[in-house]
Amino acid sequence: MTRHINLMRPEILPGQGQIQLPAFVLGITLTLIAGLGYLSYHLMTAASLQRQIEAEQQRVEDSALELHRLRQSFPSLGSEADLRASNETLQARLIARRGELQGLANQLDTAASGFAAPLASLSEHDLDGLWLTRIELRDSHSHLELEGMARGPSLIPRYLGQLEGDVFQGLSIRNLNIEQSSDKLWRFTIAEDLDVAPSAATNTRPNPTQPSEAARLLDQPESSLPMTNLPELLQ
Repeated sequence: MTRHINLMRPEILPGQGQIQLPAFVLGITLTLIAGLGYLSYHLMTAASLQRQIEAEQQRVEDSALELHRLRQSFPSLGSEADLRASNETLQARLIARRGELQGLANQLDTAASGFAAPLASLSEHDLDGLWLTRIELRDSHSHLELEGMARGPSLIPRYLGQLEGDVFQGLSIRNLNIEQSSDKLWRFTIAEDLDVAPSAATNTRPNPTQPSEAARLLDQPESSLPMTNLPELLQ
């Protein structure tokens, strides 16, 4: 005896179950939504990259145009290697100029500080009857010019004798001019080349066995000073 079993029952047929159709529709819907989102993201990324590419292309075109204008303005410009070599040369020259400028600044500071000792020394000498009207120090304080007035010509070598025993190491008089004014005063101008001691605390005294001409004139009376030979005697 043969038996037939019906396997085509409605509850097991595809799409005929209570849950299969809604799950299938939901899965298709979620897949479509995910695909649309993924496609939108890639479209936005592609659009952003395209804008960046266009901006870079515009920048390259602007740079090429600027380079073309620069070459027209400066026909002597060479290749990139020449420009780099020229730039390195200019950089080296700039560094050298900065070094020179720094050296000049250091020399200026040294020269400015070097004036303190000579001026302080001049301010300490107070000789009755003689006063200075102008003091000039230049050429790294190696050149001194003094102008002043004196009541008598013998005061001038006395004043120079005082300077010889201070921070000034050796007075070499280049020019000395003495004249008597209408008010019976003696106007003098002294131009000297000198060496300045490295420190104001150094007290250099002349050798007593070899007195200078300025010191020798100290002991002479005013009337015995020969005015015509005074510059030679003070040298």
